[in-house]
This record gives sequence, C-alpha cells and structure tokens, in this order.
Amino acid sequence: MDATLTMPWPAATPAPAKRVDDDARPGVARFVAVTPHGQLALRVHSVEVLHAVHAAIALEHCDALLCALEAWTRLALDWRWDDGAMSNAAAGSLVSVPWHWPGSDAARAVLGALELPWALLRALPAPEAALGDCLHWPELPVVLAAAQLNISPIELQRVESGGAVVLPETFDPYWHGVLRAANEPAAPGHGIAVDMSTPARPRLASRAAQRAGVAAAADDTRAPCELRLAMPRALAADWLAGWHEGEELADVGPQASLHCHGADGGPALRLAAGRLMPWGTGWVLYVELVWPHAASTA
Repeated sequence: MDATLTMPWPAATPAPAKRVDDDARPGVARFVAVTPHGQLALRVHSVEVLHAVHAAIALEHCDALLCALEAWTRLALDWRWDDGAMSNAAAGSLVSVPWHWPGSDAARAVLGALELPWALLRALPAPEAALGDCLHWPELPVVLAAAQLNISPIELQRVESGGAVVLPETFDPYWHGVLRAANEPAAPGHGIAVDMSTPARPRLASRAAQRAGVAAAADDTRAPCELRLAMPRALAADWLAGWHEGEELADVGPQASLHCHGADGGPALRLAAGRLMPWGTGWVLYVELVWPHAASTA
C-alpha cells in the first residue's frame, strides 16, 4: 500500500475531497458458507474492509471461532467474503446471534454476529460450552400456535362474541402445537413441537416429535387460520432451537386469539380473541371479542 495514504494532512491544507482510503475505516466484514440447511453467515465487527486483503485478515483473526463452528456443525465450511455485506435470506428464515470471542496475550478479542438459518439451528445439538459461552442468544417475540385449522367463509361470518370455535386438533391425545419466532412464516418446516396435552402447562416436545411446523392442509375454499395462546414474554433464541425439550413454557394462556393468514403471504389478521375452554375431551376458543375486519376477510 502507498505509504502516503497513511500520512496526516498538513494543518494549513483546506478540508480535502474524499480520499481512496476513507472507506478503509472500522466497519463490518461478512462471510458466507453454504450448508445443507441454507446459507450461514459470519459478521466480524470493527474491522477495515476496503478490499479482499482486509477481509482475509479479519477472517484469520476468527480462526478459533471457525474451528469451533466446524466442530459444532460437523461441516467443512468454505467461507467466502461477501463484499455486498447484505443478506438475501427470506424474511424470518434466520436469526442473528451476537458472538464475542475472547482474546489472549497474543491476540485481541473479536466480536460480531452469526446469521443462522432456523433450519440449520434446529438440526444441530446444543453447542459445547467453549462455543456456547461466546454466543449471546437474543430474546425474541414468539408465537405459540396451539391449533392450526381451515375455516370456510361461512363459518368465519358466524364467529361472534359469546360463541365458540371448536378446535379439532385438541381432541387428539397426541395434541401438539407449534412454537416459532414471531416473524417466521406459519408454514411447514417452521417452528418446534410443543406438547399441549396439558394446555395450562405446555412443554417443549422431544426433538423426535414429528408434528412441529406442520400447517393445516391447503384448501382453496377455506381460510388457513391458527389459534395462538397468549405469550406475555419473549424467549431466548436457543429455546426456539429445540434444545430445552421437556421444559415448561411459563405464563401461557388461557387468553387466546384466532388469526387468519392471507393468500398473499402478508401478516396474519387477528379475527377474534377470548379464552381457551374445555369442551368434552377437547377444547374450544370461547369468543369474547370479534374484530370488524373478520367479516371482510370471509
């Protein structure tokens, strides 16, 4: 590099135009690696990212972290510098996890973030302590879909205060709900299974449970809907990975709401709210409030 690029400007010189090295300031370097479950991205903060040489140096500082990631994923990760530094992942398909790798006498500490596809995270075991202690799982708003169902337009028009919506899934002794991040789509393959056999005390199901993320079958004549139980607090992202199987979700329900998903894939509309109540061997939503747009949705 030309040594003159690092020399200070003389005090008497007017403010110069932008120089070539103005972009070589602390920023973010982003690297990507392809996995069977989508693209994994590594962001390294507070580094100079003018060109590929800077990026290679930044990646070298993360060597210990990269070794730990390969041991965790059991994948030979081929990291490539993404000079665009932008994620093109579908909305809600990944989670950004800050990390901080401690330094030693010979190396300074480094920090950044991992962009982990939910599909990859849920396929992995919990990380070993050396790596786990360096990952800072963010708290995220979540959705607990206790039941997923299709409702015809005529049935939607009949939803009214004081009425009830029967939930067929709840009559199944193996009733499972789905827990997912709030920005994840309500589609097959998203979320983890929740054992709803005791609705007042739902528990994360075993990772072997086969019903996680399974939406009601598509039907052109019916609206895809789901019953969501109240979740007053956010959860750390590692809970959404499925590593806390058997543990109870606290402060859930009995308040619940009925949501309808539009055909355009936009945000779900809340149609009604009320309480989850027993009905024979199953459960219903006792409707206490109906939103005005419920009829137009139908």
